[in-house]
Amino acid sequence: MTALRAAALLLFVVVAPAIHAADSRVGANCDLKNFGVSDNGAFLRLDRELRAALDKGDVAALALLVQFPLNVNGADDSRTSLRDAATLQKQFERVFPRRLRDAIRKQSLDDLICKASDGVGYDHGNLWVGLAGAELKQFRIVAVNSPDAALAPAKKGEIELACSARRFRLVVDATGADDKVRYRAWNEPRSTLDKPDIELVGTHSSEGTSPCTHAVWHFDNKGAVYDLSEPGCGAESPPKDAVAEILVTVDGKPPVQAWCF
Repeated sequence: MTALRAAALLLFVVVAPAIHAADSRVGANCDLKNFGVSDNGAFLRLDRELRAALDKGDVAALALLVQFPLNVNGADDSRTSLRDAATLQKQFERVFPRRLRDAIRKQSLDDLICKASDGVGYDHGNLWVGLAGAELKQFRIVAVNSPDAALAPAKKGEIELACSARRFRLVVDATGADDKVRYRAWNEPRSTLDKPDIELVGTHSSEGTSPCTHAVWHFDNKGAVYDLSEPGCGAESPPKDAVAEILVTVDGKPPVQAWCF
């Protein structure tokens, strides 16, 4: 071997990038192989972004790390779902109080909890990260179990849905009590200045996973059930400009369906 060739080979050995086996461990107590993940890169990126978002109070950045609807569990066994990024922004200080934000920012990777059934837990399980998103392959925040979390109910009269169907107009707004909502409808051609033809109190919740998360409302009325739903990602495509689907079931018979615009 000539001296020139030997030098070239030595140079190649020095500059050639080292190939490392994928590392699935996060800290001393968590192996992502428990979740079928062989490389910790995606989780460590989420960890860095989570700490930075909480440090800066950057709700937009945090929303990209959340799986909506986000379950929030309080000390009084209450459970509320944050349906979307806008709701997270309104409730940020209550769901992520200062104590929880500081605890997560200061926590070392060695102190994380790792459970195959729940995910990766921060601050003694007050925040959980699990696989979600597209094909359940993205790490996202899936639950907050904080004794300090105190969600404010929607203000009384806060409108959640207002639309018109072929034969009536309706409004759904908050009652100011937990997830309770009010349904009012006026049959055409009656005016909204008149008393509603029907007024009910029911519940509001969310269904589906991001990006198909959508609001649903449920009302009972003496054998008639009213189920309203924002368009999700079902097999049936909603008509153009439709904002909600209405299903009315009377005495267990097949439901009557209408779209609201």
